[in-house]
Amino acid sequence: MKVLQQLKRVSGDVSLSFEDKLCRLLQLGRELLAMDIGIVSAIKGQDYHVISASSPDGGIQPGDQFLLGDTYCKDTLQADGLIAYYQATSSHPCYQAFGLKAYIGIPITVNNERYGTLNFSSPEPRESDFNETEKYYLTLLAEWVGTEISRKSTMDTLIRQQEELHLQTMRLEQMAELAGVGTWELDVETLTLSWSPALQAMLELPDGFGTSLDDSFSLVPSAYDRQRLSDLLHACIETGKPFSADLEIRTPNGNQLWIATQVREELDNNNKKKILGATQDITSRIRANLELDQRRMVAEEALQTRSMFLANMSHEIRTPINGVLGMLEALNKTPLTVKQEEFISIARHSADALLELVNEILDFSKIDSGQITFEDEPLDISCIAKKLCKGFSHQAEKKGLSFHLDVSATDNLTVSGDAGSIKQILTNLVNNAIKFTHKGQISVKTKVARQPDGLYCIKLIVSDSGVGIEKSRLAEIFSPFKQADSSTTRQYGGTGLGLAIVSQIIEQLKGTIKVVSNLGEGTSFVVSLPMSAVDASVKLSHSAKDSTFTQNTKNVFKGRHILVVEDNEINQLVITEQLTDMGISADVADNGSEALRKITENILTDKQYELILMDCQMPIMDGYETAIQARQLGGNALNIPIVALTANAMAGEREKCLLAGMNDYLTKPIDSRRLALCLSRYFLTDTFVEGAGI
Repeated sequence: MKVLQQLKRVSGDVSLSFEDKLCRLLQLGRELLAMDIGIVSAIKGQDYHVISASSPDGGIQPGDQFLLGDTYCKDTLQADGLIAYYQATSSHPCYQAFGLKAYIGIPITVNNERYGTLNFSSPEPRESDFNETEKYYLTLLAEWVGTEISRKSTMDTLIRQQEELHLQTMRLEQMAELAGVGTWELDVETLTLSWSPALQAMLELPDGFGTSLDDSFSLVPSAYDRQRLSDLLHACIETGKPFSADLEIRTPNGNQLWIATQVREELDNNNKKKILGATQDITSRIRANLELDQRRMVAEEALQTRSMFLANMSHEIRTPINGVLGMLEALNKTPLTVKQEEFISIARHSADALLELVNEILDFSKIDSGQITFEDEPLDISCIAKKLCKGFSHQAEKKGLSFHLDVSATDNLTVSGDAGSIKQILTNLVNNAIKFTHKGQISVKTKVARQPDGLYCIKLIVSDSGVGIEKSRLAEIFSPFKQADSSTTRQYGGTGLGLAIVSQIIEQLKGTIKVVSNLGEGTSFVVSLPMSAVDASVKLSHSAKDSTFTQNTKNVFKGRHILVVEDNEINQLVITEQLTDMGISADVADNGSEALRKITENILTDKQYELILMDCQMPIMDGYETAIQARQLGGNALNIPIVALTANAMAGEREKCLLAGMNDYLTKPIDSRRLALCLSRYFLTDTFVEGAGI
């Protein structure tokens, strides 16, 4: 009992360090066993490490290391139990190495793993073997030593973990400060807040700033944001649902901040609920976004202003051009002298050139603003090229140039694409070739190569023997408003937009364009376009059918009666003259209000209008509002085809007309052929299909 009391007293003495406790336990063992040396060892492989030692002269110290094979402990570990020698044999390595003649040792287990040994030894042999009581005391002592080592290991682990946790906390706080993040914690029971130093600095909170929710909500100037934050926070407390919110803050110093806070619930070690939040200063990001929004608004307003300007310019220019071309067309149908025909031809050429310039500017604006759209319909490349080049061949012949067309490679080939884009590409390239060639020839050729996945690579090749382009200028010719030479505009005219439009259309179609040229030797453009194959049995697009339409319409349309709504007197004259030539009678309204009156009167009679041609931009009431109110009259007014006449060729105009209840769309200037084609879609069908033509 005395031994147990001593063990208990040593182990329970909190004033003793771990090392002191082991020394006391070893001293107690030496006294109980009457041995000179006591050692607690740790065995690592074949090495014997002294953890604690007690000897008369202090010759053995913690940290000393020996070979396991030179100690009696090797026998202890091999036996996995208590080993005792009261008179060791002289042949044992330990006897030979250290002269120890008596030994008793037992393995030490720590956390269910073999740790080392507790052993006692003496240079003098004992008179008798160790008795059972001594062995029992050694076993008991080994258990106490193992317990102390285990406790020390546990404490060391906890301290190390605390140190690592503290270090991680410091690092997190430093990282939070670097990232502009502060943290806060809400005690759910008391509803009190604690703020991290980083958050206090961020929000400019003075020492002693309140810790209640009301104090924190006072930093939020917006009543809506305060209520929203309160609702989210109480929902998190009640349901544990995390949330995040962006808020405007007014600091106690009066500064304006924007913060982003993320909030979640957590349970501490006592299973006590608390709410944790991480808050970041996002003022710079919000201000940058606001600045970007402001810039975007300015840019959008500028684009809107530009679009309105282009629409107005389109209307203002196209309207008189429509009158000029219409009158020239009407005049050309009257008896004329040869000289008069020549003058009309010159005037027509000048009007066409002016119209081409306007179209180029508007086309470039549409492409540049991303408003252009492309159709995907069956088309015949050879057919398109043949029809276009008929007119170009006449132009070339007038200049004394030979014109060669080879479309044999694409004959009988139907592909899917946008016919208008193909026409525009060829028109610009061939026009340029004729313009810049004074002698020699113009060549237009098509090629095709089959690609994987049912695709074709269609090549359009336009070559000339003209003035050519300097190699240093080749990179600039596809840039808007630039031409190959500073004198080009003065000598040949043009806006410098034709090739820019071609380049952008080809890019939109995912194709490529290459140019090869030598100054004075001519130029060759090669356009490559990917197109999908189409079954040859598929009918060509409506536009292809339109191209076969003849202008012999007088008998076809004879007896038709329509309403023309147009405020421009010259355009009224042009359109009525064109309609009269087709055998169509027409009433004319100067504005939308007058048109509604005529439509209403006409509905009450047996003879109703069969179609309405509606100008879009008019005083008093424009064409869109007129169409809307006309449809609201109900009855037969719901089914009268309404065709918009507009000088606005900008994107979105078709949709605008459709939303107003119109059925078709014609851009000015309007020639007789295009007008006849449009009317045929409504007069040469048995039934009227709403939306046809748009």
